[in-house]
Amino acid sequence: MTNSRGQPTPEFPSKGIVMFAYNSDYDYVKIANVSAALAQKWTGLPVTLITDEFGALQAGSHFDNIIIQPSNGSNKRRTRTTHDGPAIVIDWKNLNRASVYDLSPYEQTILIDCDYLTFSDTLYELTWTNVEFTCHKEVYDITGQNCFYSDKRLSQYSIPMLWATVIYFTKCSFSKSVFDMMKLVQENYEYYAKVYGFRASPFRNDYALSIAYHAMSGYGLDELIPYKLNTLSPMTDVIDFRGFETGQLLYQYMNKGKLHTGMSEKVNLHVMNKAIFTDDIIRKMTHYAQG
Repeated sequence: MTNSRGQPTPEFPSKGIVMFAYNSDYDYVKIANVSAALAQKWTGLPVTLITDEFGALQAGSHFDNIIIQPSNGSNKRRTRTTHDGPAIVIDWKNLNRASVYDLSPYEQTILIDCDYLTFSDTLYELTWTNVEFTCHKEVYDITGQNCFYSDKRLSQYSIPMLWATVIYFTKCSFSKSVFDMMKLVQENYEYYAKVYGFRASPFRNDYALSIAYHAMSGYGLDELIPYKLNTLSPMTDVIDFRGFETGQLLYQYMNKGKLHTGMSEKVNLHVMNKAIFTDDIIRKMTHYAQG
């Protein structure tokens, strides 16, 4: 058996990490390279990248396996490049997520966004559990501003929202049913938007996951990740990365008209502002991951 680079591959291990990355307005594959390096440092698990042929050419050495899968179209999303900058509309190619069950080569898979940065071993601890499927329900804005207060439910009187940023699943009938249901929601997104009372555009994997998991689990939320998803909002800027033994991420944000600076250390982090991944930040993070 050979991988997409034509190199021999061993038998797929039972545990591993999977991420999707398709370049659009941002170089997501470049971001995925550093995310994979950090994940390998802290988990020791193999990492599989799912991307298109162009992305495969850009993939770094931290991926143990590359699966070439064309992107399933694109989405339009509004974001900011700095905390005080104007909102811009970008292309976003992340419509293949529900296919991860079919594509993952692992019996136990940790699916992460390519902008999820690993600075502790809590990600690996997911593989120690005896649950078949789990993800985050609670998110925590590490600036303390509670920027995600409106993301608690799909709409004011709807079901709780689950986050698709980190998903752990095993190859089992329940996991398959969740991802199959996600595909159904995606194919009929306008209908489900009306039923659950949210906007039909843009498509959100979080919403599809929320509907699918609630439906397949009988609306039980007993086996979700018990700690919150630490997150930096799109309006937070990362200004430096230092501390090559501890991994200190410095960030800035506005609060009540004043500019504040904060620091995270040894905390896994979902970074929503993709513009922070400058060449300098990526170089420093990669150096840390290889240390």
